[in-house]
Amino acid sequence: MIGVREPNKTYDFLSSGEDAHHTLVAQQKQRSAITQREVDECAVMYEAKRDIIVLSVSAKKWLIQ
Repeated sequence: MIGVREPNKTYDFLSSGEDAHHTLVAQQKQRSAITQREVDECAVMYEAKRDIIVLSVSAKKWLIQ
C-alpha cells in the first residue's frame, strides 16, 4: 500500500493503478457526501449560535435595565 497525503486528506492506493483509480473515485464520492452533511451541520450550528447570541444580548439589556 502506498499512501499519498494532502492537507486533511489521506488516500491509500493499492498496487494496481486501476484499483487505485476506483478507490480514489469512491473516496471522492464519499467525501462529497460528507462535505454536504458538514455544510448542513455548520448551517444549523450557525443558526443556533446566532440565536444564543441574540438571547444573551437581550438578557444583558434586560439585566442592565
